[in-house]
Amino acid sequence: MKSTSKNITTADYFYGLLSNLNSDSKLELITRLSNSLKTIPSNKNKQVTLRDLFGSFNTKQTANQLILDIRKSRNFSRKIESL
Repeated sequence: MKSTSKNITTADYFYGLLSNLNSDSKLELITRLSNSLKTIPSNKNKQVTLRDLFGSFNTKQTANQLILDIRKSRNFSRKIESL
């Protein structure tokens, strides 16, 4: 019930905002909104699972070699002053 009243409030807000536009602009907005409802993105309903991502990073290195490479590539330039 709350979402319905919120939607009405949002619709009233936009109507008040757009009511001062000329007829051509209103018709253009109607056309664009109608087209946005007609076109449904193909991947909107598809959920990407962790299993879908399996194998997306392809390398011949082992996990331990990757970890060592990452640690070696880190650069620490922070200088700690003594108290």
